[in-house]
Amino acid sequence: MSVFISDFKPGDGSWTVTHDDAPGGAHSGSIQPTDVSFAPAIAGGTEWRTVLITCPVCGAVSAHPVGGGAVPPSVQEMFVRAGRRLGCPCGSLPANRPFGLVISHMKTHVQQTDGPSRWQAIANIN
Repeated sequence: MSVFISDFKPGDGSWTVTHDDAPGGAHSGSIQPTDVSFAPAIAGGTEWRTVLITCPVCGAVSAHPVGGGAVPPSVQEMFVRAGRRLGCPCGSLPANRPFGLVISHMKTHVQQTDGPSRWQAIANIN
């Protein structure tokens, strides 16, 4: 799984990042939600299908697909939170929209890439 968000609500607004396959053993640290970004697109611009997380301890970076990869609920929630803060790079969703709208938007992307049964994030993210 590599570098992933293991807790969205530790109480101070930061997110807990775990790096489970780090050389020398697993470790974790905290990041701000603003530290998570959509990946750069090969042709320029930003890629809506991929989010990057950097380990705050060692600097390792993991890319996560919109469908969720190995941990769909957590990764999909991260997409919702990043999409709400940044807007969606696809151009159809501006920043700071209500969570319900962002959830619906990201769920559509998951269905486009991974099919209708892949969505696993909780409906009441806030």
